[in-house]
Amino acid sequence: MQVRDLPSAGRPAYRLLLDYRVEDGAAMPRWAYFHLHGEVGQIEVDERFRMHRDVACNFLQKIRQCLRQHGAPVRSDVVFGFHRLYDPLFEDLRRQLRIQPGEPVDLERFLRDERG
Repeated sequence: MQVRDLPSAGRPAYRLLLDYRVEDGAAMPRWAYFHLHGEVGQIEVDERFRMHRDVACNFLQKIRQCLRQHGAPVRSDVVFGFHRLYDPLFEDLRRQLRIQPGEPVDLERFLRDERG
């Protein structure tokens, strides 16, 4: 998935690509692997991260953490903030990870991922 936007008041231009894949193995739990790359203003971003299947749908928070770590100014309503862009990605991720509605989430893992 790719998002891009021109600069506007208080926000630099950005062009970001998010690639992901899901890997499954008999000896390990399911993981989603993400690769975020592109630019925010003059800042180059190239981050790879993985998330356990029960928290993988929280990938937008992880992206914001990555961008902040690079010094990119990130508001909560921008960068992957449009449902029409990421709803299909959520659906595909849920399908590939076989996540069912109401499936429990490991709260410790979720909070640990939230803190970075």
